[in-house]
Amino acid sequence: MANIDIDCRELCRFAISTRVPGLNQCFAELHEIALLATHPDLAKYIDNPEIRRRNFPRLSIEKFIQLLEKIVPVPAGVNSANLFKYDKSLCKSLVKKLKSQGY
Repeated sequence: MANIDIDCRELCRFAISTRVPGLNQCFAELHEIALLATHPDLAKYIDNPEIRRRNFPRLSIEKFIQLLEKIVPVPAGVNSANLFKYDKSLCKSLVKKLKSQGY
């Protein structure tokens, strides 16, 4: 997810440099998904929809839930020191909280 964040930043910079109106907005939603997924206060944003909407206005919670449902553990033997780690039970808990909010 951290790499997706970096990629989105670079794509937005490129899109702005082309001066094509609105092109940089094509990457905004994906960028916000990556930002939320790697945010150190993720629980705060999951628990409070109002704060989440204020800080991530383009975020699709439905797509974020889909992402959480697809996360799999890092395979044994893979150097995961630089990877953002999600425990499967954490993902299930986050999905449950979001769905209880009506998503």
